[in-house]
Amino acid sequence: MALKVTTYVSGSKVPKLPGSSTFHSTALFHIYEATPAYAPILITLSQDGKIIAKLLAVIRKSTRLFPPSLIKRCEVYGTGEYFDNSFDKEALFEIMLQRLTQEALQHCFLIEFRNLTHNMECYKVFSSNDYFPINWLRVRHSLHHTAPIEERFSTSRIRQIKKGLSNGAEVREAQTSEEIEQFAKNTNSQFEAEMIEAEKENDDTPNEIKEMTKYYKIKDAFAEYANNVKLPIFVKKVNTASFFEPDGAVVPLDKKMLSEGFDLNIADKTINFAKTEAEARMIDLDSTNEYIPVPKKINSSILENIRNYFNALPAESKKKELSKSIAKDIKIDEISEPQIANYIYDVIEKFDDEALSDMMFYRTETTNKVKQKIQTLLAAHQ
Repeated sequence: MALKVTTYVSGSKVPKLPGSSTFHSTALFHIYEATPAYAPILITLSQDGKIIAKLLAVIRKSTRLFPPSLIKRCEVYGTGEYFDNSFDKEALFEIMLQRLTQEALQHCFLIEFRNLTHNMECYKVFSSNDYFPINWLRVRHSLHHTAPIEERFSTSRIRQIKKGLSNGAEVREAQTSEEIEQFAKNTNSQFEAEMIEAEKENDDTPNEIKEMTKYYKIKDAFAEYANNVKLPIFVKKVNTASFFEPDGAVVPLDKKMLSEGFDLNIADKTINFAKTEAEARMIDLDSTNEYIPVPKKINSSILENIRNYFNALPAESKKKELSKSIAKDIKIDEISEPQIANYIYDVIEKFDDEALSDMMFYRTETTNKVKQKIQTLLAAHQ
């Protein structure tokens, strides 16, 4: 029986749902709904009328003095709540994540998942849907753990501590209640100073985004002039109303809108797969560096085993396997992965076994040529 995916954006439409998680509850949905500038999105999965999973997100809108004046971001706490152990949790989460991504990215620039139980929770699902991890500070301590706390620090955290010590930082235990009180006052003063500075900037851009981009503050002497600068904004009229925009409203034009009407299924399928040096790579997670994906060359014996496995497949299976695997490596925001896979299948449908084997062996170049072809077709349409 197929699963039914339902999206709720109005509290009056939300039925009675099971669950005990506050972050994915109907009560929190209604709180979001009643809060100005907050727009909740509740996604449920059901089978035969029985709820098996749910995920609550909220799109938060904020304004600031300098452009961009309006910022919308989507926030989710955890990866949802599940009620049927017979289903694979990650498979259910991927269905809800894809629906959330499709809905939220039409109206905000960032989707952030917080309060994950561990740093590898649903990592594969997030990665395959173009999400990426950011570093965060983990503070863990147990009064029942008698071993030195340093044993529970990660390698990167120890490296940061050593760097701080080398720069003159000092770490010692507080000996008196006065020292603890003074530390609390210093911390409070620091937080208050940061809040005052943030209010002056009137900037709601997340710190994680600032760290990944060049960020320059306008000097006070030029603030008034900058405030009067009129930057052109290209917009498009909304023909179909949604829960964020009424019918006839105008929304900022983005790159994806330029691709409307582009049909990869009827596009030109002529690609020249010329042979060059073959090089295969595999992606592994480096456990010594906070599980960062690291590319590694595959040696000749492993490569030969992969080729033998592929050659043993029936012709139809080869085409499907090759189409899906190449499509996974091609990331084009305007075109979905299934569309790309269908396009590749149409391209290689009449290829013989030798040609298919060469495409698999020269995998990197094959992927690059297909991606370049699709990008060329898309650019011509735009």
